[in-house]
Amino acid sequence: MLTRRGELVKLAVVFPGWGTPKSLYAKLELTADKRLVITDFNLKHLQEKIADYNPDQLIFIGWSLGTIRAVQYLENFSVDELILLAPTLYFLENQPEVIMKKMKRDIKIDKLDTLIKFTKENFYNSAKCKDYLQKYKKELSNLKEDNLVAGLDYLLEKDLTDLTVEQSIELLIIVGDRDQVIKNSSFKRVLAKFNVGDYISLANAGHNLIYEQTDKINRLIKEKGVNLQ
Repeated sequence: MLTRRGELVKLAVVFPGWGTPKSLYAKLELTADKRLVITDFNLKHLQEKIADYNPDQLIFIGWSLGTIRAVQYLENFSVDELILLAPTLYFLENQPEVIMKKMKRDIKIDKLDTLIKFTKENFYNSAKCKDYLQKYKKELSNLKEDNLVAGLDYLLEKDLTDLTVEQSIELLIIVGDRDQVIKNSSFKRVLAKFNVGDYISLANAGHNLIYEQTDKINRLIKEKGVNLQ
């Protein structure tokens, strides 16, 4: 498919992390013809959305929970580039099941307080965390409870540790060395699923790399040749 300028169409599909506002992902400098931020868990809906654009090149970008989804859907699409930020194949190897189930209960009691507590675990830099909460507090309060619960159920149930990746993909993995949500061993298990890929650990960076290390993330994506220009 060609644009009016006769150029190939590149589509970036962004899979967000749990409990985050959609606008956060605008911080990713991905110059694609089109960008989709997929917040629901409906594969058919995703297939229809991608088919609407009929892209020549398809890029998947995932953060945290979104990395599980991006890897899971590799069997459903021919993906040219894969960018994984703080990835895991199985969330429960990082966080206790009892904590996740408690969060499901807490969401129904006090959604915003639960999201704020979780957000604080995502940051190494406390000043950045404070700034993030000031900027996105209203959007966090507007996140739909049903979708938050669906995300927690997904994290409780989805286990890709036995997944075999068939296709050859240009891969970039970026992690933070101070991540308190995903373990380093979990990062490495994702890398082992692929024949080749770039793995970069950022110093003094927590789980929310997109906000805490925005400039470095965007620079690394460009340097590794996986920007969407």
